[in-house]
Formats: sequence, structure tokens, C-alpha cells
Amino acid sequence: MGFFVYLLYLNFDLLTLPPPAPSPHTTPHHTSPHHSYRLAVHEPGADIDCICVAPNVCTREDFFGSLAPLISSNPQVTRFQSVSEAFVPIMTFYFDGVNIDLLFARVNTNCVRKEFDIDSDEVMVGIDTATEKSLNGPRTTNLIAKLVTDPTNPTRYKNFLIVVRLVRKWAKAKVS
Repeated sequence: MGFFVYLLYLNFDLLTLPPPAPSPHTTPHHTSPHHSYRLAVHEPGADIDCICVAPNVCTREDFFGSLAPLISSNPQVTRFQSVSEAFVPIMTFYFDGVNIDLLFARVNTNCVRKEFDIDSDEVMVGIDTATEKSLNGPRTTNLIAKLVTDPTNPTRYKNFLIVVRLVRKWAKAKVS
């Protein structure tokens, strides 16, 4: 949802920025869901956490300054909030009734390769603190998935998902 708007933004707004060298191996960004959606433990009504990774030609100011008005003016968007100066800068909104949390990360490269690996430690070189915090969500989610996946025991991951769902339901019931 939010990433479709982001694609529009990149394809439109990056035209005004210095373009990277053209290559069939690059894209203007990388978009990745994480947390419960990535682990497949999301439930109806849960939010979708997404991170948009952009090259260094796209600044945080570009992202929040240009994309925030574009998203908030969309008639399908409600309850829009943009907090660019937060510890983890975020745009949160409802798109067609689905809650989207959209993070931004600016990596230290002039293009994002199609085979971009968010889990590579090279991604963390030369980035600012806000980007580091934004990248921690999907990197941690991927690490958890990797640690509980066992090719010799396919039920291990299924059991992990059951436990996570139970803990989530227990926590929600406890708060209510």
C-alpha cells in the first residue's frame, strides 16, 4: 500500500535529483515489510511495518518533505502522521483501512542494487543513527526468522509462529 505511493514518489521526485548511472542491476529503492507481517504472524487489523531504503541522492528531507504531502492528500489515506525528527523517523497512516508504518533508510550508495541485501553488514557502513535504527527492525526480524528456521525440521518454524501468535494474543488480552 504505502510502498506503491513510495514507488510513485521515487519515479516522480527523483527525476529532479542527479540520476545514478543507468544499469539493469539497479532500482531507485528497496522496500521491505518487517515485524509481524514479515514473520507471517499478523492478524486482521494489524499494521504493516515497511521500510523504504533509498540511495544517498534521496535525503530524509526529500522523503518526508515531498512524500508526506503526497500521501496525506490521497483520498484513501486517513489518520496520517509524519514524525521526521523521531528517534526512528516514521510516517504512519491508514490506507484503505489498513494501518501502514513507513520507515525511511538512506544507505551510503548512489544506487540500490536489485539484489540488495538488507542483512549485509556492509549496509551499515557510513549511515546516520536514524537510518541505523530504521534498519534494525527488518534486520532483527530476518535474523529471528533465520535462527528459528531449520531445513531438517520444518515444523520448528511453524511451532515458533504458533508460540508468537499465542504470546501476542495473551499480551493483547492482558492490556485490554
